[in-house]
Amino acid sequence: MNRLSKTMMALIIGGASSLTLLNQFLHEEEGDRTHAYRDAGGVWTICKGLTHVDGKPVRKGMVLTPVQCDRLDREQEQKALALIDRIVKVSLTPPQKAGIASFCAWNIGLEKCEHSTFLRE
Repeated sequence: MNRLSKTMMALIIGGASSLTLLNQFLHEEEGDRTHAYRDAGGVWTICKGLTHVDGKPVRKGMVLTPVQCDRLDREQEQKALALIDRIVKVSLTPPQKAGIASFCAWNIGLEKCEHSTFLRE
């Protein structure tokens, strides 16, 4: 069973926002890689687990700057959290929202998650 890091626990106890929690969690779980790599499933990935950049799949040899990764990661994080806000009709704590956003955007994919019963039920 995975446990949350001391940093994550401190952020939660301190009342951090969903965006801050999601950013830290992805940093810990996905890393921050500026060079494309294959993830555990063999998919080309970059930054904090992004599989697409500007609508195109990440490809072998792709290199981004840390500033580019920060911008792209933040955009994806904000899209994921906005999806949760739009679809989930019950109140969520920031850790719940960050966890669901991480699962949806980085495991299922935003489009699939948006149309799944996972968020609707």
